[in-house]
Order: sequence, then C-alpha cells, then structure tokens
Amino acid sequence: MVRLLIVWMCSSAPILTAQEQVRFELRSGRECVLLTAGAGLAAAGMFVSRGVEAPQSIQSPERFFFPFDRAALRYENRRYSRLSDATLAAAAIIPLIISCSGNFREHGFQNLVMWSESTVLMGGFTLLCKGLFHRPRPYVYRMTNPSDTVFTKDAARSFFSGHTAAAFQSAVFAGVLLSSRFPNSNWITPVWILGLTAAASTACLRVFSGNHFPSDVLVGAMVGSIAGWIIPRIHRVVDEGPGTKSAALCVLKISFPL
Repeated sequence: MVRLLIVWMCSSAPILTAQEQVRFELRSGRECVLLTAGAGLAAAGMFVSRGVEAPQSIQSPERFFFPFDRAALRYENRRYSRLSDATLAAAAIIPLIISCSGNFREHGFQNLVMWSESTVLMGGFTLLCKGLFHRPRPYVYRMTNPSDTVFTKDAARSFFSGHTAAAFQSAVFAGVLLSSRFPNSNWITPVWILGLTAAASTACLRVFSGNHFPSDVLVGAMVGSIAGWIIPRIHRVVDEGPGTKSAALCVLKISFPL
C-alpha cells in the first residue's frame, strides 16, 4: 500500500522543468473558504451523528461484508488500539517538526496554516461519513460477546478509519511539503519513509485491534493522502529560476523497494 501511494504521488505531481522553483502562497479569501468548508463539514458530521444509535444486538456479518473484511472479525486487542494512538501521534508530529525547524522557520506560519486546512477538511469529512454510514465496528460481531453486551454510539462509527486518515494526511503533507520546498534535501527520503511507515502501521493496528475492517482503513488511507496532497497543490506557485530540480523528480528519489 505504501509503495502504491508513492507511485501515485509521482504520477500526480506536475512535470516541472529545471528552470522552475516551487513556492506556496496564502490568500486570505481562499484560506477563509477552506477553513470554513472544513468547519462546515465537521458541523454537518456532528449534526448527522446525533442520529447514530448504539448497536443493540449481534448481527450475522456474512450477509454484508466483502471476503477480505470478514477476517477482521477474529481480531480484538486493546493493546494494539493504544499502539495505534502512538503511531498516529508519530505521523502527526512530523509536519509540525518540519514546519518549525531549520530553514522551514521562514515559512513556518504558512506551513502551519496549510496543515491546519488539510487537517480540518479531512477531519470534517471523516465526521460526516461516520455519521452517515453507521457501520458497526468488527468487535460488535464477535461471537464471544454476550447477547446483552452494551455498546456505545462509537461502536457504530467504523467507516471510515479516522486514525488512518489522519496518519496518512500528515505523512503525505510532510513529504510533499519538504519535496517541494527543498528538492535537494537529504531528508526527503527519511521523512517519506518514517511518515508512511507510521501511517501504514496505524492502519494495520486499527484492523488488528478490532476497531476497523480492512475496507475502513483503505478508504481512510485514500482520503488522508488526498487531503495531504491537495492543499499544498492548491497553494503552489511556480517561479522560474535556474538550477532547481522538479518536484516530480524529487518524489521519484524515494522509489525504494518495499
């Protein structure tokens, strides 16, 4: 999955000549629209979530899950659930560290605004989907649960994985930002590796903990990756200048075997 995401980033990056340099620009009107849109999605998500009801009984999963989703019914591990919180935090802190360190300090405010927009939009869309789909989590269907087990509303918010979306959003945002601002940096490959490893680990742990089906984390990874890529893309400005590598070529530097 990590390799596929890298290939997608390479193919979707614009082809820049050696005479072009990538920078980013903030515009007050656009930033207000993006932040308001994210807040609106979150508000809509909280509104529709009021209609979510806690699962009352164990249903037969054989009727409505894809074959690869049924495997998740065997898993339940609270330790993995706590570990997924840690890997999410590791992925989320990478763009914050990058934005406030070294040469990035000059653009720290700009970076944090873009990261905030990406996070708010992704979070709002996640809340909306959880409120609309009401998908029970895998542990609801475990046959070891007694018939009178009481579940909370959160047990009906499996689709899609917010942990996975947030982890991939942070990892992709950090990689795209660093590759664009400093295409010759030796930190590009380590940042991509660390970020996507933490994000992929989060996705796996959410499945093995019994909190999500594989389809939940796959959709979460796609949504998070798009959110992490699209915001820098919207703010990108290309200046002509000598001796600058292309952003696409910078991403190609990380096409290591996985």
